[in-house]
Amino acid sequence: MAKFDPNFYKKKEVKQFNKKSAFAPGSFVAAAAVKVYAISLEELAIYAPEAFNRLKYSGLRSGVHSPQAMQQLLEKIPDSSRTGADAGSAAMNVLEYLRGKDASHVKSFANGGSDNPSNLHWEDKSLNRARGKENMTPSELAELKFENALKNIGGGIKAGLKAAPKAAAFAAAVKLPPAALKYSLRMKRGEINLEEAVIETGKEVAVASAVGGIAAVPIVAVAYSVPAVGAALVAINPALWVIGGATLANEIYQILRHHEQEIKKTQGKIQQRTQEQLDWLEQSFA
Repeated sequence: MAKFDPNFYKKKEVKQFNKKSAFAPGSFVAAAAVKVYAISLEELAIYAPEAFNRLKYSGLRSGVHSPQAMQQLLEKIPDSSRTGADAGSAAMNVLEYLRGKDASHVKSFANGGSDNPSNLHWEDKSLNRARGKENMTPSELAELKFENALKNIGGGIKAGLKAAPKAAAFAAAVKLPPAALKYSLRMKRGEINLEEAVIETGKEVAVASAVGGIAAVPIVAVAYSVPAVGAALVAINPALWVIGGATLANEIYQILRHHEQEIKKTQGKIQQRTQEQLDWLEQSFA
């Protein structure tokens, strides 16, 4: 016969930290919280008239560029510099990029170069004006394209870092309810005390927040730097919120289910130990 254990009813401290649950909602929320907006020519005229006029007149000796040519000049701006969280911020990014820039001719106007956007590239004013009437050399053109590529990547990373705090806050807000529920139920079962419940809840929320913030940086950086990715992310944004909500609901369901199972296991053990105690007492007085 099993011996009765008098320490059975003492509080048990069980450390259960579900890393997977900390990652899932935070990652989906980080992606869903990303806002990617590529500015259009019409919106640029409203939110940044100065930038719109730069596209209209840059690189010309007289007259104005056609809307089609203006669109081509807009597209020569690095992707991350004409994208934002909304039309207003995207327009300001365009304006910031164009400050200190000239529409430089690859083949100079003096040498018969056209004002067509195919012969124009955005370049620092000092470099363009120092060149004077000379054509842009192949090495200068290659260097300019490389510089714009770096600018595109740098702008994406900057946008990602800017979006990280918001994504972290969203992830923390999503994680708090299930974490609080899980550890309050563990406290109710006598596995941990109030102080431990608060600490463990804080740990899970902090990890989820960090995951959300960290995940946002590469997501936003790529979305801003690669238009196709940004457009795809915007298209699936509603689905990401639905998936995030479903993941959260499933996590809460699993927590409640686990609690029910633990209660049943505890009740079974109590019945078993009670019977063992009765058998032990009966044997002691026999």
